[in-house]
Amino acid sequence: MARQADLASQTQNPQLRPLLQDLALRIHRGRDRPICEADTKTKLINPVLDALGWDVQGDDVEQEFKNKSIEDPVDYALKSEDGPVIVVEAKALGVNLADPKWIGQLMKYASMAGVEWGVLTNGDEYRLYNTTAKVPVDEKLFFLVRISEEQGNNAVKMLPWLSRDCVRGGGLEPAWRRYLGDRQVRTALLGVLKPVNERLIDLVGDKVRALEPNEIGDAIARLGIHIDDVPVPPPPDGPHKSGKLADLIAAGLLKPPLRLFRRYKGSMLEARLLADGGVEFDRKRFDTCGGAAVAAIAVVSGKKMPVDGWKFWQVEGDGGKPQTLKEVRAAYLKS
Repeated sequence: MARQADLASQTQNPQLRPLLQDLALRIHRGRDRPICEADTKTKLINPVLDALGWDVQGDDVEQEFKNKSIEDPVDYALKSEDGPVIVVEAKALGVNLADPKWIGQLMKYASMAGVEWGVLTNGDEYRLYNTTAKVPVDEKLFFLVRISEEQGNNAVKMLPWLSRDCVRGGGLEPAWRRYLGDRQVRTALLGVLKPVNERLIDLVGDKVRALEPNEIGDAIARLGIHIDDVPVPPPPDGPHKSGKLADLIAAGLLKPPLRLFRRYKGSMLEARLLADGGVEFDRKRFDTCGGAAVAAIAVVSGKKMPVDGWKFWQVEGDGGKPQTLKEVRAAYLKS
């Protein structure tokens, strides 16, 4: 199924709003007549994923995803050309997703699947977590929306972060970094205001020399300086950068033929980036860096294993310092 619409069409998807309004009514009815987890997935979750551009019955989505390191399957793995990028753990409508047990389960599944992002949902509430962020678990949450609230208006704004185009285009990661940075700066600012930090008093004193330090501190306290909560940024409207190898080549960040390399279990593996965005390894052409990475690892280990080719392959950066393709892509998306 061809799904090449840009992010603007996802954010302004004419099908999403009426779908969520219909689901909001269905969710309210479901509270009087509880539905099981299987029906929650079929009747509530699958339609949302499909409206966000994921072909639930096709190669985009693997249901009951399980690799060798996962004992129990996770309900969905949303996939890019290189493998899973988001795991989605589903619960029955009405299940309390704030229970640390379910959040811990999602973190475990995401870690075992080797992905950064995880979604916990009961068909009404959707929670998106950056599972690898070096912060406490409760601060890993990027957004929480409920379809049943305000007829899904907030969900219409935020769920497009999970759209196929946005996820595959790498839009989540830079937005998360900005959001997390804003939160950390806000916390730091609150820390110097309550109680008033002596260094802040000194900074103000350099500008207001007529006041004593205690007077400046009292004045700052009386002003009741307020710092707004950090809002989750909405998905950008308009065309977005896809972040494919061909885009990085067109931008001049990668210049084929380019040597790709990685030391793996003592062996130096090498591939070649081609002008059309393909990757050649062992005289075989692969459409994606992930496919070439799987083949390269198999040469050393003797078995095929899922791997993120963007994290695996390295190129020679400034000053000869190795950097991963993922780092090159991040710089491209940020620019």
